[in-house]
Amino acid sequence: MNCGPRQRFVVASEGGDVFIVHNCENIVQAVARDVFMVGMRNAEAAGYPVCIRVHDELITETPDTAEYNVDRLSALMATNPSWAAGLPLRAAGFETHRYRKD
Repeated sequence: MNCGPRQRFVVASEGGDVFIVHNCENIVQAVARDVFMVGMRNAEAAGYPVCIRVHDELITETPDTAEYNVDRLSALMATNPSWAAGLPLRAAGFETHRYRKD
């Protein structure tokens, strides 16, 4: 389906209501942001204080101990929100002492 800026598509809810949604690119970006924010809250709740967010990156500053590691943070970020069960999520990362782009 063409979902360009001048295209429309229809989404029907389970209750039978019909919503006409314009420009699905914005919807995809909004949902991606919401998923990211849930991951960020999961990370903060697990003790990963967020220093910086850059688009789809999360930068945290933690003690240099085995308890805080990239695998655990990635798992927290890739945990599906309750409203997105089944959404294929994956997160990757790296540990460094100074910020850099991967």
